[in-house]
Amino acid sequence: MCACSSPLSAVLAVTLLLLSSVDANAVVELKNHHKKCDLYDGSWVFDKSYPLYDVEKCPLILQQFSCMRNGRPDRRYQKYRWQPKNCNLPRWDGREFGRRVRGKRIMFVGDSIGLNQWESLGCMIRAAYPRAPYSSAKTALLSTILFPKLNITLMYMRNARRHDIATEKAAKVLKLNSVAASANQWLHADILIFNTWHWWLHTGT
Repeated sequence: MCACSSPLSAVLAVTLLLLSSVDANAVVELKNHHKKCDLYDGSWVFDKSYPLYDVEKCPLILQQFSCMRNGRPDRRYQKYRWQPKNCNLPRWDGREFGRRVRGKRIMFVGDSIGLNQWESLGCMIRAAYPRAPYSSAKTALLSTILFPKLNITLMYMRNARRHDIATEKAAKVLKLNSVAASANQWLHADILIFNTWHWWLHTGT
């Protein structure tokens, strides 16, 4: 079973990055001027202009994350975008995003959800700059995609829990109030994107 990769997983997070760098009122179109825009209150809506990139043509997508390469026949699931209730988000503009994050190091921290988002963002940048050279590398738990001419670095760190784990009396103990050990690996990043893994599925955590 593959975890289907699509731009949808990264669109919301990346659009928020765009909004965070400018006056939100100048970018978000309010549907009702008497209401506030809650970017997280909305739904996925069908949009025939999507997807933002061709998954089958992006070499950054791992085999297990490409449903088309694994035989999935339909494409409709790729044609959805996030629509807040009281406002309209701007359409993803890869060129504008590239300009705003030039010189930045963007790091995704988490499990396979973060990995999927990291791959998708790399593909979205490639679609916006199809002739821009790039390189990818992996060392231990850190994977990197570098666009040297754009001066953009995308990083993914495999870290499913993020908090510290200590050994006490021959047992492993979760230090839920401490991230010091992991955080040392994030300090060089300009933008951090976390995913919460599957903790919300389990009781007692």
